[in-house]
Amino acid sequence: MNSGSGGRMSSPIGDGIVQKPSAFSQMPRVVRWAIVFGLFVAAYFFAIEPAIDRMNKWNAQSDALTSALKNYGTQEAELRAASEATRLGQRQFGEVALPGDARERADQFRDAINKILDARGVDQRTISSSNTSLTQGPLVDHVKGVSRVEIQIAELAFVSTPETIAAVLADLEREKYVTSIRRVLIQQGVGKEKVDRLLRVSMKLETWTMSKVEKAKS
Repeated sequence: MNSGSGGRMSSPIGDGIVQKPSAFSQMPRVVRWAIVFGLFVAAYFFAIEPAIDRMNKWNAQSDALTSALKNYGTQEAELRAASEATRLGQRQFGEVALPGDARERADQFRDAINKILDARGVDQRTISSSNTSLTQGPLVDHVKGVSRVEIQIAELAFVSTPETIAAVLADLEREKYVTSIRRVLIQQGVGKEKVDRLLRVSMKLETWTMSKVEKAKS
């Protein structure tokens, strides 16, 4: 070994650092491109494609909401008119009870009629009941095979003044357990009834009920 000035020893390798080529750089170009392509494909299926799917889903939801808002905007006037008609109907005719259990509704129906007549001071009255089946209509089609729709009928007759008769009719129209008033017949009173301005009235009232259809045992 030779010593330089100051006694420092020199290395035969020198002061430079030699870097060893990486394994990737030593691979053939085709292999390197194949690895890069494989990494891209993996990134696409594990990261990019799910993100695209989520974006497509969000876009679809956004389109659906936009369409719904547009439809609501175009139908706003119709919806407002229908809502107002419903409120007007409730103010004029009251709420409507959906068809209920036959036994419970029979009592509710009769009690509602008697309550109205009592409140109007109608004493001379008779009520007879009957029932029949509803055989056709949207409700019958909707519950066919599951429930049977029946109509309970109350034949009401009483004697009263024109003002009281009008008030009773208005109350019955607003009564939720009275589904419909099918017939109203008003006749002049007889004898002393004429002097007292009393009229004879008869009407047919209906309420609808539903009962389950019992399936035949095999």
